Amino acid sequence: MLSAAKVALAKLFHSRARSEDDSVGMGFFEHIEELRKTLFRCCAAFALSAAVSLCFYKEIFVWLRWPLDKALALDESRRLAHAAKMAAQNPPDALAGLRALWELLATGKLPAEAAPMASTAVDSPHFHMQVLKLIDIFSVLMDVVLFGGIALSGPFILAFGAGFIAPALTPREKRLIAPVLASATALFFAGAALSFFWLTPISINFSLGLARDFGVQFNWTATDYYSFVVMMTMLVGLVFEFPLVIIGLQYLEITSTRWLFSIWRQALVGILVVAVVFTPLGDPISVSVLTGVLFVLYLISVLVGDRLARIKRRRALASLPEPVDASE
Repeated sequence: MLSAAKVALAKLFHSRARSEDDSVGMGFFEHIEELRKTLFRCCAAFALSAAVSLCFYKEIFVWLRWPLDKALALDESRRLAHAAKMAAQNPPDALAGLRALWELLATGKLPAEAAPMASTAVDSPHFHMQVLKLIDIFSVLMDVVLFGGIALSGPFILAFGAGFIAPALTPREKRLIAPVLASATALFFAGAALSFFWLTPISINFSLGLARDFGVQFNWTATDYYSFVVMMTMLVGLVFEFPLVIIGLQYLEITSTRWLFSIWRQALVGILVVAVVFTPLGDPISVSVLTGVLFVLYLISVLVGDRLARIKRRRALASLPEPVDASE
């Protein structure tokens, strides 16, 4: 395992050529200069993406409220279903309407039992979104810019990184760059979408239910909400990149398929720990969903890595020269 890693590092830092036709490797300072240019391109891509996000910050603000609106809709449905169930178990008194009318005429107010049922924890939580300090609104804006900058510049940053290591690769390995970049981008956005459209509303809805059970009033702070949405979306998107690591380890023959399958219990426990850490609220529903999805990705990545490793070995055997017959 260590020898394979050393070979890969040596190949990267000692075999970069200046061009396709130049067999002379680059020196240490030339590597540093190339790395500096790559980092500058990555920073420029992020800055440009952040500037674009800043121009459309109002639209991004509205879009990032979707998980909250979805959670509120789920909470309202559950509240109304509970009210209907309680009403079916406790039919109204025949004289309740007359008593309510009499109290309305006498006091000008309906009795509490006749008023429309309201939530004990939250009335309209999205109207309670607030900031407690002047600087908080700038923190929210920075979260939005950070989210947009990373989401838009991510594919370009991956492409620049691939361009940096491409000269150290063989022509056959260079053909893998495009599929790897496409897979990395697809996995990131798949994880971000899972978090944004499913896990985040589930987490918020779970918190709303607990608040109602405890009789706690929700006063939403914009800083906490937007930071939570951005952080959870980005973290889950990054976690979804781990199948590429597993496939890469198998392709480089640093680890084997049999060993990865033999440690599936340990992998499941590790994935559970990662799911707990990367879901800030840690509610059991979102943790269970994320654990299940990541474990399925683990199994799929092991099978894909095994397939690619087999193809690599077959091609290596096919490229070997045929043995010469000594009798000829």
